[in-house]
Amino acid sequence: MRSKASSGLTLVELLVASAILAILLAVAAPSLTDFLNRRRVENVANVIASDLMYARAETNLRVASVIVFFQKTADQSCYSIVQTYLIGPFCECSLGAGAACDPAVNTDIEMRTFQAMHSKGVQFESFSPAPPIGANRIAFTRPLGTPMVPGFFVVVSGARGAQLRIDLSAVGRVRICSPNASMPGYASC
Repeated sequence: MRSKASSGLTLVELLVASAILAILLAVAAPSLTDFLNRRRVENVANVIASDLMYARAETNLRVASVIVFFQKTADQSCYSIVQTYLIGPFCECSLGAGAACDPAVNTDIEMRTFQAMHSKGVQFESFSPAPPIGANRIAFTRPLGTPMVPGFFVVVSGARGAQLRIDLSAVGRVRICSPNASMPGYASC
C-alpha cells in the first residue's frame, strides 16, 4: 500500500510558531508604543507652532489684541486664541471649542481652542521669562508681529519621555527643537 503525504501542520508546529510570534510581539510592542507617543508629541507641537504663527498673523488684521491663553488642568492641557479688548477675565479653554469664552462674562471672541487630553499620553505647558505678565499667555505687537514677551516657549511632553519645545524668537519666528534630544530629526535646544 502507498501512504499519502500529509500537507497540514502538526500541533507541535503550530505551538512553536505561536511561541515565536508571541516573543516577536513582546519585543516589538514597546518600540511601537514609543513610536506612537513620539508621533503624538510631534503632532501636538506642530499644531501649537502653527497656531502661534496664526495668532501672530491675525494680530495685524484685527483692531483688538490677539492673545493665546494656555491652561493646564489635572486631565488636560489646552489653549485658546482670543481676540480681546481687555486683559481679562480670561477664557477657559478647558470648557472646549466654542464654549471657552462666555459672552455673559467678557467681550473676548474665541478664534480657536485646542485641547490635549493627558490620557492620550501628551501634555504641554507654557513658560515665560516675565512672570508678572504671565507665563500662561502670549500676545504680539503691531505692525511687526513681535512677541510682547521675548523668550516665550511651550514644552510638549509625552508619557514615554519624548519632548519638544516650541520657541518664539524675539522677532516672532517659531522654532521647534528637542530639549532632551529624545526626538530624532530635531535639533537640541
